[in-house]
Amino acid sequence: MSVEDVRRVAQIVISQQKSRVYTYTRQLIEKLRPTHNLVAISGSPIEIVEEFNSHYKFDAVYGMTFQIHDERYTGEVLEIPIRDKKAVLKKYLLEKNLKLAGSVGVGDGESDAPFLEMVAKPICFNPNSNLYRIAKRKYANRD
Repeated sequence: MSVEDVRRVAQIVISQQKSRVYTYTRQLIEKLRPTHNLVAISGSPIEIVEEFNSHYKFDAVYGMTFQIHDERYTGEVLEIPIRDKKAVLKKYLLEKNLKLAGSVGVGDGESDAPFLEMVAKPICFNPNSNLYRIAKRKYANRD
């Protein structure tokens, strides 16, 4: 499949679906934008994440990357950032010389648990059952 085809389809789908984000999440993004760096770490292909970001304007986005040869995907996966979101976030912080004081993290799956442990205010929003159990156990007494 060509990279151009994926980007074209991503543009169509995102243009139609960009507003299908929870109201809470959209409002949180707008509230934090003036004072925080916004970072998205997704399991979706980077081409789709970048198109989504053209509407939401995060400071950095990370998604799966695939090997490309002659503007076509070879099928080989190069990076899967959701395997270690904590490491991705640490690298971003180091590159930008940022600290986690006052930080907020939002997650919905168990792959988010390690990075949620890093941030000052972890938020489990619409979590799957595994993250819900982790959050209930770890964050039950946190404000």
